Amino acid sequence: MFEPFAIIFNQRIPTMTVALILTTLFSLAWVLWQSPSHQRGRVLDVCLGAIVVGVVIGRLAHVTIHWEFFSERTQLIGRLSQEGGLTWQVFAMSALIAGSLLAHWRDVSFAWLLKTIAILVPLIALVSWYACATVGCAYGEPVQRMADYPAWLTWIAPDIYRLEMPRFATQALGMTSSLVLLIVALILHLINWLEKTRFWLMLIVIALTSFSIGFLRGDTTWIVADLRIGQILDAIIILFSLIAIVVHSLAQKTAS
Repeated sequence: MFEPFAIIFNQRIPTMTVALILTTLFSLAWVLWQSPSHQRGRVLDVCLGAIVVGVVIGRLAHVTIHWEFFSERTQLIGRLSQEGGLTWQVFAMSALIAGSLLAHWRDVSFAWLLKTIAILVPLIALVSWYACATVGCAYGEPVQRMADYPAWLTWIAPDIYRLEMPRFATQALGMTSSLVLLIVALILHLINWLEKTRFWLMLIVIALTSFSIGFLRGDTTWIVADLRIGQILDAIIILFSLIAIVVHSLAQKTAS
């Protein structure tokens, strides 16, 4: 359904890798373009540092959670560019913490940085779901008969083991919801509304979407209180984001 490889200079490169690299480069270019010229070097330091920390810790979390898969394929643990796999919630939290510390160290406004990257959050989510569709990660639970469900809820797609069968269209649902949110983010950016809380609101919607889709996923993971570990992490992201919005609102009231 989705081409797993792209041909570049006669080399077969995973489509996932190409998509994520291009998105990362575009995101960095966007942030630097929005930055004051005298701060671009410092902003780049903060962004690159946050990305590296997020990728390393997010990958470690993914490997730990999906150890059943990686225990028999240990050679893939360090090959992120081949098979993909980040626990996005851990990536986001690690990158945010590292970014805030680096921003303080490099004298960059973290609030400004969050406002600037808010429009990128749904774009990154959209590309991430697409990347998963090309390699089969975050695949849906198999279904017996597609006719028993609405047409938009199922499709024939592979899992991480490349087994194609009718299953819930988790990646398609993720891509569609991310695309809708991206359109909303563009509108909010153009009318300059919810400037201070836009990032956290984007993150909340992404986490809510991930939490909902989690009920349809078929990949093996830890289960806690009948919820996937990813759903628990989604809830933590939502709670953290709500706290950030409340703290910001209280700070505004105090300042006024």
